Amino acid sequence: MRTSASVSAPRRTRSSRTDRLSADPTRLPIARILAIGDELVLGRTVDTNSTHIARWLSDRGFRVDLVQTVGDGTGAIVSALGRAADGAAFVVCTGGLGP
Repeated sequence: MRTSASVSAPRRTRSSRTDRLSADPTRLPIARILAIGDELVLGRTVDTNSTHIARWLSDRGFRVDLVQTVGDGTGAIVSALGRAADGAAFVVCTGGLGP
């Protein structure tokens, strides 16, 4: 009698955060974060979103090299977004939702 062996795919393991951080950071795709809001610029609200987003991106293999805060003015947002996009794989914008 012949029996078949069950074969399963190898388990994928996540590399540790330390392993990812020890990789050559110049080879990682660049991500940038733009936090928008007058309340952030004026110090009325603490920007905790950027901290969480930066960690999330870093844990997934991106190098965050810029976190910038800008007020709600359209011109300031357009200018900051243009500078942030130059050379980045992508830019995450957060805030600007109003009261």
